[in-house]
Amino acid sequence: YKRQSTSSYQRDPRSDAMRVLYSKYKFKIKPLNSDLPILQFRQQILDAIERNRVIVIKGDTGCGKSTQVPQFIIDDAFRKDQYCNIVVTQPRRIAATSLAEQVSRQRGCALNTFVGYQIGLERELSEDTRILYYTTGVLLQKLVQTKSMSQYTHLILDEVHERDEEMEFLL
Repeated sequence: YKRQSTSSYQRDPRSDAMRVLYSKYKFKIKPLNSDLPILQFRQQILDAIERNRVIVIKGDTGCGKSTQVPQFIIDDAFRKDQYCNIVVTQPRRIAATSLAEQVSRQRGCALNTFVGYQIGLERELSEDTRILYYTTGVLLQKLVQTKSMSQYTHLILDEVHERDEEMEFLL
């Protein structure tokens, strides 16, 4: 289902494909570190996303923003039987790859299946990938090439405080 306004949904033809995709991967997964501070705010974050087109999440380094928020969103889409395609940007290549690896381990899937990354020309993703970790520059290039953000349901711009030209253009 695709949100038409804040309260109404219209059938999205991509939902059937998502049902097949969702059946291949594990859901109802508990985080490996259940002490992450962000976990206590899960429902508040999902409610804020539902009500607003843009939200800002501020939290200490290591609280779980980069790994858990995309999983909150995809798990919520699974429960609602909705299409979902999330991009999380990282300013550094090593962060994009290590976060993708960490989330794929947490979800119990191989990298380049449900979770993947692209940094420059190096990519580990597939048709099944629904949580994508990109460097900021990769997302910017994709947006310039396609001139649209319609392929993504959620954009998570991480490390926004590290403002550079690429982040400015994305914002």
